[in-house]
Amino acid sequence: MCPASSERNCRPEVTFVIPARNAENEIGRAIDSIRRTMTLGGLQYEIVVADHGSDDATSAVARKRGARVVDAATAKSVAEARNRAAVESNGAVLVFVDSDVTLDETWSSAFASVRSRLDRERIITGSQVSMPPEASRLERVWFGSSRPGARYINSGHLIVPGSVFAELGGFDSRLVSAEDHDLCNRLRGLGGMVIPDPALRAYHHGNPRSVAEFFRREVWHGIGDASATPLRRISGVGAVARALFTAVVVSVPAAVLLRSALPLLVPVVALLAVSLAASVRRSKRAPIDIPVLTALYVVYFSARCVSYWHVLLRSPSGGASWRRDKRRGT
Repeated sequence: MCPASSERNCRPEVTFVIPARNAENEIGRAIDSIRRTMTLGGLQYEIVVADHGSDDATSAVARKRGARVVDAATAKSVAEARNRAAVESNGAVLVFVDSDVTLDETWSSAFASVRSRLDRERIITGSQVSMPPEASRLERVWFGSSRPGARYINSGHLIVPGSVFAELGGFDSRLVSAEDHDLCNRLRGLGGMVIPDPALRAYHHGNPRSVAEFFRREVWHGIGDASATPLRRISGVGAVARALFTAVVVSVPAAVLLRSALPLLVPVVALLAVSLAASVRRSKRAPIDIPVLTALYVVYFSARCVSYWHVLLRSPSGGASWRRDKRRGT
């Protein structure tokens, strides 16, 4: 590992970028997992932590474990915090890892298998994070089951050549969330490829453990998804959520005009029907999960409807792009 105090004398092949805010209880675990697997791999690397305005010991814990800390307190989004750390990176390959994610010990050997492609091709790789042993029932049912049709790599574990990241202008710092979805879409627009690699195993320790936390998470992600992609271009379950939202918008004035609650039954019945259909499609290998998954889809679609309403009422604000930050040297 390249020491934070002598990075100019060390030429890392890989830079791990970790955005963190009040993460003193998890940042050490993330850094330790990186150091453990990279020691086995034998590659030169560095760890850059973007402290997004912590008021705890996040920076101190990171420095104690050999990471370099970049002050990102004024960043307007986690995307901008990641960009600021990327500007300070020295590695040819950027590995974005969240502070509540850990890497499997086999990660470095799997990375070695794709390293040459990262040198030659315009690709983004990484993997869907796996469930840790302590995962709750909600986590295992929703986050542990397969989600068909995923077309992007989550920024909690996303790998991209530094040159490609610069060409794309980094993450769109105006986005509240879904900056990873946007980055992957822009790469495809330039003829690049998004290639998930399940062999690059990582574990997410920060998933919601209650229905209330799950609802808040999906509202937040929905705001980011809708901000990153125009409503008319949303596909998959996002398109279903949009249709449900439209049904709600139409049924409320219809109920008022008709002085009847019957129009309100339309979105309710549709919500239950699409939730059941989505859970059956996703639970082919575990039918026992259908009732729980159906309930979670009801929460999911309801949260997304709330997020679409938020987007329609309020335009997202933004900050400087990674490319502009790079030119300014900030």
